[in-house]
Amino acid sequence: MGKIKSALELAMERADALAGSVGSNIEESAYDQYTKAAALLASSYLENKVSLERLAESIDNYPAAALPAAKKALLQGITERLNPANCAPVLAAYQKFAPDIYNGEAGAALQEICREYRDQVEKKRSELEQKGGQALLKESGISGSAIAAINIERTPQWQEGKLALAHQFSQRLERIKQRLLEQL
Repeated sequence: MGKIKSALELAMERADALAGSVGSNIEESAYDQYTKAAALLASSYLENKVSLERLAESIDNYPAAALPAAKKALLQGITERLNPANCAPVLAAYQKFAPDIYNGEAGAALQEICREYRDQVEKKRSELEQKGGQALLKESGISGSAIAAINIERTPQWQEGKLALAHQFSQRLERIKQRLLEQL
């Protein structure tokens, strides 16, 4: 049977254990707030609540020791939310915060797929504009002499076409996302 420890001895052992674990993680936990803030900034940036310039100002105000982890958290958050519709801001963030990745193979692949998506969207818009607003409205069951100009982007044909394009490009973007995340 082992020695029975007093409450004081147990408390001292716990304190020593905590001091050892806290001591090794003090710096790490001190910078957790910056990585969490950077992850939140990623969401705000992609929701157009924060501009790239403002984002860069915020990140630049972090302590130098926290910058690598904060930039990684920021880019991870942005990359995880990457979709065909937000390619441009994602590319801008990589160009600003990770130019080596932006100029590398994964960055080039992302630039290419974003360019292809933008071209396909413009092609679809052009097709619908050539078809004419009145014809699109008639296909949707809307007619009458009071109809003037039409916003192509509000038509069901545009919505369906853009959704199909987004689905097609999303599958390709998933592979690029994985490559980008591996390089962070």
